[in-house]
Amino acid sequence: MKYKIKICIILLLLIILVNSIYYISHNFSEKFSNNTSNKSNIIFSLTSLPSRLEHLVKNVRLIRDFIPNAIIHLNLPKVVHRLNEKWNINSLPDNIRNDDNIKIFLVDDIGPITKFLPTFRRVKDINSIIITIDDDIDYSGKFFKNFVDAIKNEGKEYVYIPTFYTHYEKNKKILVMFNNPKDEEEFKKKYVKNNIIQFNDKYMSMVTGFTGVAYPRNIFTDNMLDKIEKLSKYDNCKTSDDLVISYVLYKNKINLKKIDIGNYFKQNNIQFSNNDKKGLNKQNHNFVYSKCFKKMIDNY
Repeated sequence: MKYKIKICIILLLLIILVNSIYYISHNFSEKFSNNTSNKSNIIFSLTSLPSRLEHLVKNVRLIRDFIPNAIIHLNLPKVVHRLNEKWNINSLPDNIRNDDNIKIFLVDDIGPITKFLPTFRRVKDINSIIITIDDDIDYSGKFFKNFVDAIKNEGKEYVYIPTFYTHYEKNKKILVMFNNPKDEEEFKKKYVKNNIIQFNDKYMSMVTGFTGVAYPRNIFTDNMLDKIEKLSKYDNCKTSDDLVISYVLYKNKINLKKIDIGNYFKQNNIQFSNNDKKGLNKQNHNFVYSKCFKKMIDNY
């Protein structure tokens, strides 16, 4: 009898011990994975040209250095039609090609909207925040860090921009860029409340690609993405991605909200390719935008 009791006690102790080990190991692994996970709801999205490889690599490395957990989507056109350039993935450095946080996609060339649309089609997690940037801008690591820090505690109902820089005056059909602080202050007094740009009859405020834009993924329905894709195919809208995205946001009553990350945008010292020999950045914005704007009004 005593022997059976001892066996029962030993079995009971073994059961307790096994359960304790499982509980401790399970909780430890859960805490460890939560603390060290490379997963993030912040996704940087950009496109580039083979001839801009140096600029692309610099910005990707800055993002990885200053926001280690961020995911980066590189949407690289298989063939850049306007230049007949082809992407060779092997031209990217090994530490970019082999980085689990950097996702490289060879996609069809759909113009500047390539930095935006394929990523939004691909990412389904509504808690994600997708930050689009231009590949040919001389950003700083501090800019990226401040941008991410500023949006972490924001809600998911606005699109976030770091400046009140660009607007489209609807009646005159002209692009307005506030280089003068006095003009910007006047705009803020009339149309901005708690850093949120209010809808008004005069201006359609615009996202501005080179300054970076943060888009909560939950804002965009499939129908909105379909509209952006459709409008981007019209002749004068192919290079007007900022205007197309802004117009679809405007039509769907999505406000833009300014976040404070400091002043990084003196245009004379941030662009790599202002004097682009291939003319990629040279276009008469007012002419092209007015044609595109009319086309969008007629079709949406």
